[in-house]
Amino acid sequence: MPSRGCTASVSYNKDYWRTSAVTSALEESDSEESALEEVAEAAEASAAQQARIAERARAMQNERRRGMAWHTILQREPRPSLLGLLAESARRLASVTGRLRHTMIEGLASEGLSTRKIAGLLGVSHQRISALRNRAGQNSE
Repeated sequence: MPSRGCTASVSYNKDYWRTSAVTSALEESDSEESALEEVAEAAEASAAQQARIAERARAMQNERRRGMAWHTILQREPRPSLLGLLAESARRLASVTGRLRHTMIEGLASEGLSTRKIAGLLGVSHQRISALRNRAGQNSE
């Protein structure tokens, strides 16, 4: 009789781990899709913002050609400023880049790729991959 209980326990544990693996894979898939959607949205927002930046930069260029002083141009500049728009765009892209990088690294690692292989695919050193994975592990604790 005890062995029967043990078998049921093992069966339960196998089902538990199988269910956990499926749940983990689904969560990973959702995370990947979310990260990629964030990249797409950030790229679209940045494209629109880059057009505004180009327009503002050309307007400033024309004002400088007409001899206008920097302080006059900057005092008349609408808010957010040209530098503010550039900084906002860079922050947005840096944020989604980091999340996508983390998602790719974890996905590649879960596919069984070595740190060196991941590094080669992403164009960084294996030390950088190790550091990013270690930092991610510390943040999740």
